[in-house]
Amino acid sequence: WIEPAYHLANLLATTDRLTESKAWTEEILAEKPWHVGALSMMRIVCLRLNDEEAAMKWAVKGLPGLSPQSRTWRSEWVQENMDLAKEKLAELQKDLTDKIVAKIEISVRITSGVMTEGMIVFDDSAWQ
Repeated sequence: WIEPAYHLANLLATTDRLTESKAWTEEILAEKPWHVGALSMMRIVCLRLNDEEAAMKWAVKGLPGLSPQSRTWRSEWVQENMDLAKEKLAELQKDLTDKIVAKIEISVRITSGVMTEGMIVFDDSAWQ
């Protein structure tokens, strides 16, 4: 959902719906704080909203340039954001694993006859 949301935020910014653009971009950055386009978008939107302090905050978080002077800073930025991405991926994998395990546990309860409150009880003893 991130890329379509980013394009929507971009469209909103180009049509001067800056507050909406900023809200969408904040949502994007909450999920992917390394999204280079969204970081740049926040800086631009904040400048257009005359919020220079916020624009500077987002500019500092953005990907450093390619100049020889910023090479170390750029490498650190990439490493930092790769670590963030790995943490996010691990969280998502854990959430997915937990959901799969929960579904398996429900299936096992149903097929083994161990039911919990709120589950439908099937009595198949009459068929045996």
